[in-house]
Parts: sequence; C-alpha cells; structure tokens
Amino acid sequence: GAFYAIQGVIFFLGHPSLWGSILYPLILSSFISLLWFIFFLIFLLPPQYAIISYYLPNYLKTSYSLAILATILESSVISIIVALVLFLVYQVNLYNQVYKICNFKLSTQSTVVGSAKNTASSLLLTISVFVVSVPLNFIPFFGTIMFYLLNGFVFGWSIHQFYFDLKDVLFKQQMAYVFRNWVDYLSFGLVAMALNTIPILNFLFAYTNIVGAGLI
Repeated sequence: GAFYAIQGVIFFLGHPSLWGSILYPLILSSFISLLWFIFFLIFLLPPQYAIISYYLPNYLKTSYSLAILATILESSVISIIVALVLFLVYQVNLYNQVYKICNFKLSTQSTVVGSAKNTASSLLLTISVFVVSVPLNFIPFFGTIMFYLLNGFVFGWSIHQFYFDLKDVLFKQQMAYVFRNWVDYLSFGLVAMALNTIPILNFLFAYTNIVGAGLI
C-alpha cells in the first residue's frame, strides 16, 4: 500500500522518458494549485481558526496551526480533483507508459473515454466525501485526523481508477474490491495525500502517485 506512493517517485525519477509527458500539465496544475491555496487562505482559514480557537481558547497557537493544516489539506484535495478533470488525457497516457515500461500484459489500454466514464463516478464520490468531511476540521485534533483518513481512502481508490479501466471493471465491482482491500488503499492514499500537501512539489507528486498506482 503505502510503499507504492514512494516507489512511484523513485520509478518516475529513474525513467526520464516519462518527464516530458507531464511538463505542460505540471506547470499549469502548479498555477491552479497556487490559486486555490490563496483562495482557501483568504476565505476558509479565518472561520476555521475562529471555530477551533473557540474550543481551544487557551491554545491559540495550536488552534492556528490546526487551521493552517486543515487549509492545506483542503486546498490540496480540491486542487487534485480539478487537475484530475482538466488533465485526464495526460494521466491516462502516463499510466499507459508505465505499463509499457513494465511490460505488463493486459487485454486493452486505458482510454480517455473509458476513463472519463468511471472517473465520473469516482470523482462524484471523492467530491461528496470531501464536502461532507470538511466540517470535521472544526473539531480539534480528531476531526482533522478523521478528515485525512476518509479522504485518504477515497483518494487511494481514485488514483487506482486507471487500473480498473484497463480491466474494464464496473463501479460496483470496484467498490467491492476496494473495500475488501481497504487497508492497502487507505495506506496508499494517506501517503499520496501527504506528498500532495508539500508546497511547490505537490503537483509533481500528483503524477508520481499515478505512476505508483500503475506499479500496484
């Protein structure tokens, strides 16, 4: 589970042929990420800090740190969701390149059309979980942890979506498989999300996470 997120970084750096395929979306995605982060800092950080500090009046510095952490997590998740929609074609091509390099034998290749169909379902689930879980960040400590766990699990599933496209697996079948292997998807998703919260490099890791998913 968790190891594949790190292995994706190592594999990507060790195969320069993959670098050029993400240069354009990487630059544009980084710009989008910056805009979202600024937006979240202006509009979400103040109310989150106000609510957390209300419950922790004697720990204002801790409250501000928790509010900052929650803002970073939220902006990272929404930025990745936007990039997933805008740059699907690049992600599909990257995933297929990984399979070619590894000589994995599958009956078909992931296509933009096929990925778009399944991605619509997983994207709806990802957005729903994100929206529902955002208020958890108002609960000091444990709320942020629960936010991270819930979104990490769904995030791990969404990154592995391309594999299910290759195998032509229906959404309901995916759900059954993912929940049977929830520990692997949770650990992979948590590490992938952690990498995506690293400033500047977060969108590079967004694509190395796809590479890691291709190695699973």
